[in-house]
Amino acid sequence: MLPCNSASTPDWNDVRYAIVVARCGSLAGAARQLGVDQTTVARRLRALEACLGTQLFERQRGRLTPTPVGDELLARGQRIEAEIAALCHLVSDRQTQVKGVVRITAVDTLA
Repeated sequence: MLPCNSASTPDWNDVRYAIVVARCGSLAGAARQLGVDQTTVARRLRALEACLGTQLFERQRGRLTPTPVGDELLARGQRIEAEIAALCHLVSDRQTQVKGVVRITAVDTLA
C-alpha cells in the first residue's frame, strides 16, 4: 500500500477498519468483529496512519483510544459509513419491489 500524497486518498477499507477499532477499543476485538487476523487489523491501521502522516490512536494498557485527529477522522468516516449503508438500502429496496401481475385462483365458494 502506497503512502498518501497530494494526488491520492486513503483506502476506504483502512478507514473502515479504524472505525471498528475505535468501536471495539482493541485490535483483537476489531479482528473478531471483522473476521480477520489481529495482524491484518494492525497492518491496515499502520497503513492508514502512514498514509495520513499522523497517529490516529494512543495505545494505553492494551486499549486504543483515538487522538484528536483520530476523533475527526472517525466522525467523518462514520458519516461516510452511514451514507454507504443508506445507498445499499436504497438499491436493495428498489430491487425488492414487487412488480408484475398477480393472479389469485380460488373455488367459487371461497371467492
